[in-house]
Amino acid sequence: MTSGVLSENATEKLKNAKIFIAGCGGLGGFVIDGLARTGANNLTLCDGDTFDESNLNRQIFCDRSGIGRGKAAYTAEKLPERERYIDIRVTVLDARLNEDNAERLIGDADIVFDCVDNIRTKLLLESVCLDKGIPLIHGGVERWSGQAGIIFKPTLKKLYAGRANEGRKNIYFTVANIASLQLALYAAYLEGDTADKLLAVDLRTGDVVRLGS
Repeated sequence: MTSGVLSENATEKLKNAKIFIAGCGGLGGFVIDGLARTGANNLTLCDGDTFDESNLNRQIFCDRSGIGRGKAAYTAEKLPERERYIDIRVTVLDARLNEDNAERLIGDADIVFDCVDNIRTKLLLESVCLDKGIPLIHGGVERWSGQAGIIFKPTLKKLYAGRANEGRKNIYFTVANIASLQLALYAAYLEGDTADKLLAVDLRTGDVVRLGS
């Protein structure tokens, strides 16, 4: 599936990894699709929300037939139609992550993708991943801009200090770009790059900045 882009070792790691994706909407849809196309074999999709018409413009697994359906379950149902190989193992969790269930639901995952649009949940994911000693692939979008990172140490609490959810609708191409960065960061990790990275992107200006040390 990777057509020689990833090394044999990285491809094997991807194939065997237990990957937890929190959020199956905008970012999550692109990440899930990309992971499957790249050769991931074991995905857990976690989302307690349902698709609605406002999702049609940027959430790639959302179509008219899926309106009102649970995002995780409908994505898992549609996934084999998009991929060349349909032997991928998908676990569906129709749940909203909170302080009481996050550690249990993430379980023995090897890596977590943060594709949620709620700051409180992002901070929770970071806390659980730090406790478990596993990397978090962070993604966040706000209209024309966003950030993506791979996190091994406390980072998001500083990034989101003083900020609150504003419920803004995001643009398809921004979501696609940030999800692609998340996937690229994961690919680099599979190839042995274990450095913390946090990249801020502004698609209106074309600026890409590495934040922090």
